[in-house]
Amino acid sequence: MPEPRRAALVTGSTSGIGLAIAQRLARSGYKVTLNYATDDSLAAEALNLCREAGLDTVLVKADISTADGCHPPRWTVTNRAFGVIGDGHLG
Repeated sequence: MPEPRRAALVTGSTSGIGLAIAQRLARSGYKVTLNYATDDSLAAEALNLCREAGLDTVLVKADISTADGCHPPRWTVTNRAFGVIGDGHLG
């Protein structure tokens, strides 16, 4: 039986503690989605840091404090990169 794929969604993961958690999970074998809401420049920098370190990460801009931010189409990139979790719907 194949080993299950482990994936993590880390909110607020483009700086500080959130970024450190995302990097730690990625180093532990998780496929990590970096989630952010506003700062595109900081998010791009965080993604570059992870990729330069060879970490398996993708980036999704979504304000999850709103219903629209949790709407499934926002998460298409994660589903394509890591496979659909459950039925692909969040919430």
